[in-house]
This record gives sequence, structure tokens and C-alpha cells, in this order.
Amino acid sequence: MSRFIDVNKPLSDEEKEYLLTRAEGESIIAANERKFAHLPDDKRAKLAEQAEKDREGEEELRRRAAELDAKDEEDSYHPEDIDYVRDMTIADLRQNLEKRGLRTNVLKADMQPDSPEDDPFTEKQVLALRLLDHLDELRDAAKQDLSKSSAPEAAPTTGAGVVNEENPGFGSEEEDDESQDDESDSESTEE
Repeated sequence: MSRFIDVNKPLSDEEKEYLLTRAEGESIIAANERKFAHLPDDKRAKLAEQAEKDREGEEELRRRAAELDAKDEEDSYHPEDIDYVRDMTIADLRQNLEKRGLRTNVLKADMQPDSPEDDPFTEKQVLALRLLDHLDELRDAAKQDLSKSSAPEAAPTTGAGVVNEENPGFGSEEEDDESQDDESDSESTEE
């Protein structure tokens, strides 16, 4: 594991211990001690203490940034789902939501943003977000099912990458038309 050490400040005992385990660590320590040899011990100790606080602050910032990145990744929609929904009209969105048994009406309350300084959502945005949320839930459920199953291969996907077995009627319009043709063929043969 690598570690950033600022040699423009007096090295702490911990940093010296770490450097002794690395190649050329002794020469770095010697150069640092020569650089700060003119300082009295109390000033050198004060600078080393400040450097340690700075390092702790930097580590805290890195940790927070990693948490925010993880949260952003968790809160974002899958790119395939976004591509699937991006060019849909309001009618397409309503039809898709209706197929899935989801609410197609948009209330004023649905259009209100989370924070007051944001602009209200449009009808299309509300419908698109509703569909994206549903696709995200299906994707998460499929991941959980795959992780529980012992089968090494992934389940077949269609449309926006959502498992077709668990979501009948999902996929491209061509697939839906084919399945309807198959149903009409079977109905005509039953008569």
C-alpha cells in the first residue's frame, strides 16, 4: 500500500517508521532532518504536530469523498435504463408504465422538487423517473436473485437489461409484437 508523505514538513515518528520499510527511506529521513535541523526542537515538534493534523484532515476528506462517490453510484440509474427511457414521448412513457401496472397520472405533488430552490419537474420527467425507479428495482431484484442462485451464468435480459423471466411483457416493442402474434396464433388454432 502506498502512502503520501509530505517531505516539506518535519516527519513524524510514524512516517519515519513507515519510510524505514521502503527503499531509500533512510536517505529521505536524513534529508528531511537536515532540512529542518536549524529549527529548535519545540518548533520542529509543533510543525510535526501540525503536519499530522493536516494528514488526518486529508484522510477524513478522502474518506468523505469515497462515501459521496459510493452514494452517488448507489443513487444513479443504470446507463442502459437511461438510454431506454431517454427518447420516449409522454405517450410512450404512459404506455410502458401501464404495461407494468404502475401509476400513469401525474399530480402537482409529484412535480414538486426535493428542495425549494430547484425548478418543478415536468410531466415527462415525473413519468421518466417513475419508470427509471421501477427498472432500478427490477435490476436490484435480479441481482439479488442471481447472487442467491448457484447457477454461474447470468439470466437472459431484454430491453433495458432487466431479466425477462421475472418481468413478462418487458422488452422492445418488436418482442412485444412477436409475443402477441404467438398468442393470436395459439388462439386461432384452439378454435
